[in-house]
Amino acid sequence: MTTYTYGFNDGTGGNEHGDLLSVSYNDGTTPTTTFSYDRRGQHTGLVRNGMTTTRQYHDSGIPLGEMQEQRVIVAAVERECAPLNTAIARTEREIALMQEYRTRLTADVVTGKLDVRPAAAKLPALPAASATPDPAADEGQEELEPEEAE
Repeated sequence: MTTYTYGFNDGTGGNEHGDLLSVSYNDGTTPTTTFSYDRRGQHTGLVRNGMTTTRQYHDSGIPLGEMQEQRVIVAAVERECAPLNTAIARTEREIALMQEYRTRLTADVVTGKLDVRPAAAKLPALPAASATPDPAADEGQEELEPEEAE
């Protein structure tokens, strides 16, 4: 314990490796306060007036609140995200139904159960081909000779 000119005392505690594990402080009028640290130097506890407050850290070094505080935070996040989760689930279901419809429609057209000629006749005309053909578009394509009828 060290007594300083201004009348307060402090003390430190460590381990055999030289790690600082605690710091105590007393100015003579307020109760003695002791801060505890882990080997990484992170604050892990506080003792004042015989009351102990502990702090836990995640492996990443982020301090964790008390378990009750963590539960309150998780409940608030879940409550705020509930409408988003509902919208996401609904959208995923709609996507699945559209994929199922597309698959069924394709199968019906291929097997001839659905005649698409009337619908194809109502499609707008394709834009006119440009006067100068794009040589890159024709790359790798061979012209086919019309087959002669026998």
